[in-house]
Amino acid sequence: MTARGLPALDRVRSFRGAGAAVVLLAVVIASSQLVGRAELTPLTGEPAAFELAPGGDDVARLAPITVTFAKPPSDRAPEPLLQLYPETKGAYAWLSSRTLLFQPDFPGLLRGSMYTVHVPARPEAGVPQPVTRKFTVTGKLTVQQVIPGDGDTEVPLGAQVFVQFSRSVAPLTTLAAQRADPVLVFEPPLHGKGEWLNTAIYRFIPADLVPTTTYRVTVARGLTSAADGVLESDFHSTFTTIAPAVDSITPDGGWLYGGPWQETVVVFNQPMDPSAADGLSVRDAQTGAPVRGKLTWNADRTTLTFNPAARMAASTKYLITVDKGQRGARGGATARERTASFTTVGVPAVKQTYPADGATDAQRYGISLQFTNPMDPDTLERKVSVSGFGAKDLEDHVYTSEFSLGVNVALRPSTAYTVTLAPGAVDRYGQVMAGHRFSFTTGAVPSSVSLIVPGYQPAGSFSASAELFVYFQSTNLANVGFSLYPLTSAEARGRMHDFTYLPNGFVPSQPVLRRWAETVSGPKDDVVVGKTSLTGGGPLAKGFYYLRIDGQRSELAFAVVDTVVVTKVSQDELLLWALDHDSGRPVPGAALHVDLTPGGDVVTDAQGLASVALPVLTPSKTAGGDRSFWITLDGGRFGAMSTRW
Repeated sequence: MTARGLPALDRVRSFRGAGAAVVLLAVVIASSQLVGRAELTPLTGEPAAFELAPGGDDVARLAPITVTFAKPPSDRAPEPLLQLYPETKGAYAWLSSRTLLFQPDFPGLLRGSMYTVHVPARPEAGVPQPVTRKFTVTGKLTVQQVIPGDGDTEVPLGAQVFVQFSRSVAPLTTLAAQRADPVLVFEPPLHGKGEWLNTAIYRFIPADLVPTTTYRVTVARGLTSAADGVLESDFHSTFTTIAPAVDSITPDGGWLYGGPWQETVVVFNQPMDPSAADGLSVRDAQTGAPVRGKLTWNADRTTLTFNPAARMAASTKYLITVDKGQRGARGGATARERTASFTTVGVPAVKQTYPADGATDAQRYGISLQFTNPMDPDTLERKVSVSGFGAKDLEDHVYTSEFSLGVNVALRPSTAYTVTLAPGAVDRYGQVMAGHRFSFTTGAVPSSVSLIVPGYQPAGSFSASAELFVYFQSTNLANVGFSLYPLTSAEARGRMHDFTYLPNGFVPSQPVLRRWAETVSGPKDDVVVGKTSLTGGGPLAKGFYYLRIDGQRSELAFAVVDTVVVTKVSQDELLLWALDHDSGRPVPGAALHVDLTPGGDVVTDAQGLASVALPVLTPSKTAGGDRSFWITLDGGRFGAMSTRW
């Protein structure tokens, strides 16, 4: 080894970097001490007997090598006392009269390499025989993982081979400058392309993997890493490609619509021996009777096709079997039996209709027919007719598919219809379907009634100076009942501004003012429009009211007013304009109250105008901010307004 002497111990400093501890030692003593003219103070914790370090298989690159003698050796020259092989540059230092240290120079010992430390015999120092110790430096270059794994079977023919090393092997460079020396050796040989995916992962893309073959992969010893380190021994791994097997059978999955001459196709995962055709059978699932037919291989014997010699029985289930043990062209045999089944179709027919034949309360929107067999949709065109509709009426309203035909028309209530499907449509296999006819009667329109109000709003206001009428529409009802209730101010706001949802319906707190009914006459199933007076004669008093149609969820909350309030909401202002309901003239001196607004009580000026200042909404308050208001007016005049109307 190459070494140089160090002065006596002065201090020890440890540096950690690149995963190893760097120990720099200096001994500040007179040079005479190096040749034994003075005694050194023993180190604290120094072994009492002989000791040699380090050892093991994971020694840091910059780890110091130390020997402690049982007694101080008479020869103080360090080189003859402690030797390291292979030779390594470094420095010696006496840590005490009995302990000698050798410190390798940076960057340290070679990763993954094995070193031998030798201490010759020194009887006067308590070493009667030579001492030798071996250790291995950390970072040994190894193969950490290989894909396919060692011993893997059923490896697909499109597989790629990956090898991951314990540390960088290829230098970090451009793709064009990658190292091109071979990394893997295959037996039997393989052609393909190899490349480094990064500095420690190598990929090989085979071009000619063959089935039923065991490949041996070797990474040869001597492979060197980008910085240092050598693969000490050959790495071996084996994998076996796919054995013969059935990839797919058609038809499969219990197919329900097999044809009278149903073809069976078996696809294997590799070329097969011709004898594999003997392993395919098609049988009647109930009787076990075989189906006679012809077997045909494709050019490379990966696909076997069976065609029956005679028409197969209708509406019959058949079982397809590929026996196990079928030999591949390169050897090996299928490991398990594969089965599939299919059921042949019968004569094509209408399976179901909607509405059903003979229905007496059928829905009024659309007609459909479902078929037993998959049909040719083109042959269903212009085959359907519906009583009450001409051919032109059905244009662009008939939709066909393999299994259904739909007629998208609106039918009249309480009306009998007959649907006719003409014969001549054919199924997927060319079988002709006979004609079909069915009849049904649509149901009556359900009885109903609802109020007719502007904008379909459940709230509004009406004049206090005229008799109040409301309109309604009804179907198949002889009488329509009404109930009129007064509302409190709080109830009015809840029904006319907040629109509070009440799952069990709204019940006014005050007794009903009036109940009455209107007689309705009109043709069955037609919508009849009627009107009713809320008072039976004369206007209603000013105030809040609630009107409900008996037995229905149609309702109206309203105010009877003499003043209308027009509003305009801006970013920082609510502008109010009070007008007489009947004349439209401005109302000065009207006392208005705006809910949810501090200082919301205002009085209109000579032009009927009033203004309420609003806080300016900041962007953070805009989302979800409520800018709606409920306005009421009293003090001799009456009115109500919601900015949500």
